[in-house]
Amino acid sequence: MSRSATLVLAVASSLCLYPRESLSQRSAGLYLQNTYQDRSSYRDRFLLDSPYNLCRDPLMQRANVTATSAASQRSSNEARLWGGSAWTAEYSDFQQALIVDLGVIKNMTGIATQGRAHSDEYVIEYRIQYGSNGKDWIDYKEIDGMPKLFRGNLDGDYVVRNTFDQPIIARWIRLNPTRWGDRISVRMELYGCDYIPDVLHFNGTALIRRDLSKYPVNSIRDTVRFRFKTNHENGVILYARGSQGDFMALQVVENRLLLNMNLGGHPKLHMVSMALGSLLDDNLFHDVVFSRKLRDVILSVDRVRIRDRIMGDFERLNLDRYLYIGGVPNVEDGLVVYDNFTGCIENMYLNHSNVIAGFKDRLRYDDRFYNYEEQGGVTRGCTQDYFTVPVTFKNEQSFVRLTGYEGSYSMNVSLEFRTFEENGLLIYHRFSSEGFVKLFMEDARIKVVLVGRDMPMVELDNFDQTYNDGKWHAVEIALGKNKAVLTIDRDPAETVRLLNIATGAYYMIGGGVYGVTGFIGCMRHITIDGNYKIPSDWREEEYSSRDDIALESCHVVDRCTPNPCEHLGICKQVRERHLTFIYVGIFGEFY
Repeated sequence: MSRSATLVLAVASSLCLYPRESLSQRSAGLYLQNTYQDRSSYRDRFLLDSPYNLCRDPLMQRANVTATSAASQRSSNEARLWGGSAWTAEYSDFQQALIVDLGVIKNMTGIATQGRAHSDEYVIEYRIQYGSNGKDWIDYKEIDGMPKLFRGNLDGDYVVRNTFDQPIIARWIRLNPTRWGDRISVRMELYGCDYIPDVLHFNGTALIRRDLSKYPVNSIRDTVRFRFKTNHENGVILYARGSQGDFMALQVVENRLLLNMNLGGHPKLHMVSMALGSLLDDNLFHDVVFSRKLRDVILSVDRVRIRDRIMGDFERLNLDRYLYIGGVPNVEDGLVVYDNFTGCIENMYLNHSNVIAGFKDRLRYDDRFYNYEEQGGVTRGCTQDYFTVPVTFKNEQSFVRLTGYEGSYSMNVSLEFRTFEENGLLIYHRFSSEGFVKLFMEDARIKVVLVGRDMPMVELDNFDQTYNDGKWHAVEIALGKNKAVLTIDRDPAETVRLLNIATGAYYMIGGGVYGVTGFIGCMRHITIDGNYKIPSDWREEEYSSRDDIALESCHVVDRCTPNPCEHLGICKQVRERHLTFIYVGIFGEFY
């Protein structure tokens, strides 16, 4: 089934809520709608109904609201609940969106929408995306990983309110209509409260630990909740172990979150192993919730949820050694990777106890339960790594043109890239002497074409691996007298040739070369002869256009995780918006 067909089915199932209501339900619904005819009665009813009794304040009073397009005299500034007008999109298509900047990160618990008053212009259904910088967007998802479709309005007057099952922690909200009446028109309000972050930064060698020997854990149920962001694909986030073989290990493994847990049974036969998420090394905050009751375990990442059951006869978790956050000093059972975590961990709660707040402010917390030791230098706050600021090449026309040392007899260019595409130009440089060097992807493999003075064209194809798996890969090309070295993911391949070069002035990154397929994906840490320039400092003449290049953000999305294919089908991502489904026993492509 195609993604479009899935969307239609999801919309249809949502709309079935309306005609299947009983008479009493309809009466109750009409009663609730009638109470929303003015601001004061709606506000009173909202305070009465809200399950978040301490986090329900209107948030859009000082917000900056923009839109992808707007009809005449119906700008985004009119998109206020109970306002006299409404925002109306100039075009009625799926690319329209209303974008709200709250100014600071907030804890959002709900949303309310209206259409344009006394008209048939309203939004029936919509998606929500959120972010912290207005450039990178994360879908609010169902537990199966598909974007959640929120129920909207059936007329232009009454208010429809949706409560977020799990609050959204973000500064930016993007409302994207997916079904509408005569035209797309919206009035809206967001509800929530201030967000207070307690955050620590781990540098890859640091960790904090707590001695559990005096006050051990002996529980039948546990809850762990936190947020994290990282630009490294591996790292241990949380680990604890007991003397009877119990352990709990949360770790990032190849940009996915892996939970390994054992209640004291056989370390391999009775261990539950659960993996969730994808591209978690995107340097954006991700919400994690892990809960256990007896032997039943639930793991949630960004509201996508899986569950499993621990094997064996034991039902209690006994931990009486050490609890580690951010890494471990030694090899331990249950760990797949042994790298310490690099990145930020925020608002970590262990069974409703704020670990980071207790670590940072020990005078306010009981040392018996919050006696954490620091190793390696943990930083308060969340620092920015400017070397990992990404750039998105949106299409084959995208390119960046950077300068280097002209007339040098050697050159060195390195970068990191992430893509699901099989073909695309990475680096092209024309020498001031005769010839050029071209580093590119072909059939997902990385190759080099080298042309120099008094030498025929040479194609270097020394690596058999494919690199379109969506992971970050590091590539470096170094040329000198009679030598070329290509290094991929720290694996060098040297070629000795009769070679004399003199470098030119410009380096084409990602495209801009006639007849050569451009790169689609993300790059970061683009360095030329040891010089790195932050993308935000690039001048407009140094890249193709704002429509082709997205600075300081990576828009690559893994559309095959979780796997949308049914019947054990294989999902293959062939374009940013297209999927290929290959079912068992059935061959074909669906777009």
